Amino acid sequence: MKNQTKIILTVVIVAVVAIIFIYPRKDQIFGGGNSGSSPQAAGGPGANQTLPVNVVELRPERLENNLSVTGTVLPNETVNLRTEISGLVTKIAFKEGEFVKKGTPLVYLNDDELRAQFQRLEYSKKLFESQENRQKQLLEKEAISQEEYDIVLNQFNTNLSDMNLIEAQLNKTVVRAPFDGILGLRLVSEGSVISTTDVIASIVNIDPIKIEFSIPERYAGMVELGSKIFFSRESGTQEVEGTVYAFEPTIDSGTRTLRLRATSPNRERKFLPGM
Repeated sequence: MKNQTKIILTVVIVAVVAIIFIYPRKDQIFGGGNSGSSPQAAGGPGANQTLPVNVVELRPERLENNLSVTGTVLPNETVNLRTEISGLVTKIAFKEGEFVKKGTPLVYLNDDELRAQFQRLEYSKKLFESQENRQKQLLEKEAISQEEYDIVLNQFNTNLSDMNLIEAQLNKTVVRAPFDGILGLRLVSEGSVISTTDVIASIVNIDPIKIEFSIPERYAGMVELGSKIFFSRESGTQEVEGTVYAFEPTIDSGTRTLRLRATSPNRERKFLPGM
């Protein structure tokens, strides 16, 4: 009886396991007896249905670390024109806003007195020069002493020095352009007496221009001389290239920034100082 009981229990367990395994798969095992109830099993429209997918092609690209800051446009050179001596303005030889080359005469001061002094020295020069020649010949013949000749030679050299002094003062009566640039608005008129403190006009060189800007200190090690920058006007979108040519050797302790300057051509004068 015990053996029969064991056999019956074994058969029951096997039957239960078989039912658990076969029942969920009965349609596949027995050929789909209930074929009408499953569209996929009957070869319906969903039998070969595919899922749409999006494919992205990976390509290597360069990642640029750009920093946007606000800067200021500076002129390449700028000067307020003044005279080196006081005097009466006799002629103004420039127009406001025009471009002038370096050395162009701009303002003339009265030089009548200086020219009269220079002319007197020229006459004295001829006299001292002839005396020096005669004394030199007499010295060669030992007709005079070396001391007598030196006195005449000293007078001649002193006269030449006086002439050079007056000539230098005459040059100061003409105000010339110190460099190529554009003249600003005129602040003096012909007939006015001006001093060394009076501003005649300003002259500005804006080709090339300079761009001054500051960057946070953490970027200081990433910028070097020759680095390229791109800038544009506040009201424009066109970017212009510039080149870093100088920077401060220290970090500003108040703002923790490094100040730099770049230069860029400005032939069309699209950028003006102060932008």
